[in-house]
Amino acid sequence: MQVKLGAFKNKIQILQESKTKDAAGSTVTATSVLKNCWAQQLEMSSKEDEEDGKIRAIFDASFIIKYDTRLVKGKAVGMLVKDDEGIFYNIENAIEIERRKFVRINASKNE
Repeated sequence: MQVKLGAFKNKIQILQESKTKDAAGSTVTATSVLKNCWAQQLEMSSKEDEEDGKIRAIFDASFIIKYDTRLVKGKAVGMLVKDDEGIFYNIENAIEIERRKFVRINASKNE
């Protein structure tokens, strides 16, 4: 896949959830912005496919962004992407493209 910076036309936010305690000592989940960045958004098919007895997910969208060590090697799983239309996506995985240049984030809509 040939990635061109000129195709990065969508402003996105990478969000992470963290657990904290409130004043009463109860556990509260807080969402914070890990990163604001430009991305190339690729629309994907949204369904599951069963082939040879294996079920594999087909993602709703993929986002290609500049490389960030905080997202690779399984660190991004469980985080969220918020696109420029306000739609939230659950990050399923993040794959390094062109050694330390770009990351492809595969995500499914948060419903």
